Amino acid sequence: MDQDGNGCADDVIGYDFYDGDPNPAPSEPLASGTHGSGVQNAVTDNAIGVAAPPWNVRSFAARCGSGGSISLYAAIAAIYYLVPAGVWSFSMPFGSASPSQPLADACLYAWDSGTIPCAPAGTDGTEVIRYPAGYPGVLAIAAHGRDNRKSPFSNYGTWIDFTAPGVDILATAGPDGYEARSGTSVACNIVVGILGWLKSAVPDISRDSAVSWLRNLCDTMPDPLYWQGKLGAGRVRMSRNAVGAAEQREPGPITAVRNSVCRGVLVLAPGGSGTSSLLNPAGRQVLALHSGPNDVSSLAPGVYFVRSGPAAVTRVVLLR
Repeated sequence: MDQDGNGCADDVIGYDFYDGDPNPAPSEPLASGTHGSGVQNAVTDNAIGVAAPPWNVRSFAARCGSGGSISLYAAIAAIYYLVPAGVWSFSMPFGSASPSQPLADACLYAWDSGTIPCAPAGTDGTEVIRYPAGYPGVLAIAAHGRDNRKSPFSNYGTWIDFTAPGVDILATAGPDGYEARSGTSVACNIVVGILGWLKSAVPDISRDSAVSWLRNLCDTMPDPLYWQGKLGAGRVRMSRNAVGAAEQREPGPITAVRNSVCRGVLVLAPGGSGTSSLLNPAGRQVLALHSGPNDVSSLAPGVYFVRSGPAAVTRVVLLR
């Protein structure tokens, strides 16, 4: 019965857009979606299996393919289903070097609705842009290993937003088992889990505030590609301080989002020092900053640093 009138009858836990039924469980026993669900939202503190980043978070499942392949039409239909259902963030664990305008439109619809789509950077080990990760309104996620450097298989480039763990991540792998897997899709699922964690701690946080907090909390990385601006804002990090700060509803000192969204504007929070400077990787000032919007559209893409007065660097930002 379609009690909510969304066109998908009996969709209690999600929907199978590939076969057109209310059971989103995969047909194959070791499907990547099962592993991804565990990475995103495995129950914590129950002494069973593995644990995911969030607490008290519910998940929808949307099956869009089979046997490692994705139906593009099913994926587009799933987005238009998930957003009205109130999904906060979702992972699109697939990619192609060929863009699709209908999928790009669906992703932008999700972003404009306040939802946060995430997608993997791809596993070619090159700078080639993969889609949907490369679309405006989608967070592109690269993978790093135990040494906090980019995983050899991970794509990279100035189009990346964040880098997350993506090597030998243990998670669910069927009805009764667990398996360690690697990939940028795994890293992408970790980011979705962290966003769910933040939303559960601060239910009224906005999309822009959540992405800004995630960006501002990133760690620097020893990989030269990070300093070239090709691994996004850096390694994602969870911190109790992050939740405490977010609960105060105070903006971080810098809000920086992809230029496709902010149109070349870097916002320095009110109350910031009038002597703040934007520095390039060589430590030279490229722009004097002031509270409020700062036009950075003339600057080349890459990693920059914010310094307030004579103090040390206080923030790393990535301009697109």
